[in-house]
Amino acid sequence: MRSAFADGWGHFGEDEQSVLSGLMPWERDCYAQVLRPRDRVLVIGCGTGRDLVALLRQGYRVEGVDPAARAIASARRTLEGLGLSAALHTAGIESFTPPGRFDVFAFSWFCYSYIPQSRCRVAILVKLRGHLEPGGRVVVTYLPAARHRRLPLALTRLGTSLTRADWRPEPGDVIFPSAARRRTVHYQHEFVPGAIEAEAEAAGLRVVSHTRAGEGVLVLTG
Repeated sequence: MRSAFADGWGHFGEDEQSVLSGLMPWERDCYAQVLRPRDRVLVIGCGTGRDLVALLRQGYRVEGVDPAARAIASARRTLEGLGLSAALHTAGIESFTPPGRFDVFAFSWFCYSYIPQSRCRVAILVKLRGHLEPGGRVVVTYLPAARHRRLPLALTRLGTSLTRADWRPEPGDVIFPSAARRRTVHYQHEFVPGAIEAEAEAAGLRVVSHTRAGEGVLVLTG
């Protein structure tokens, strides 16, 4: 898998200004409803720290995890420069075991859509459910697809065959050349209606709220 796709979730292009830009409007609305004072929050796919900085400044107990070591190093420097602190973990969420229990697991902007294979995504949700505090929540942001797209799936299957990738694409999978990094390709999964709810149900999680606009935002609980 790592041989076929860029490591990390594309945070290398973030400059200092964007890292300090705060939450996007839809993120502010979501977190205002989901987060409670003193919640312990793990940001999955924290990258260079935009979400971390914003949430730490609001007083939450926040940690971050990301597979890109350079992004984590950048986030650590940013937090130190701002006089903030957070535990940062360099790992893919697929292999990462959360240290203890959390009130909220928050997948950063579209990160859930960048995890290949439904069974892997479900396994991750099952693992997170086992580390939720009573009443804990999982916030998932994802890429919605208006309809099933046959051509991108066919091209994706061709691409994985040519690159000898160790996975096989599923409906909704799309790959294309990465604009940020040379000689790599970008993967994303676009969810048709009902698909992400099915993954949550398979993981034993219940849907608390679900909005589907430019961004799909799903809030789950155990």
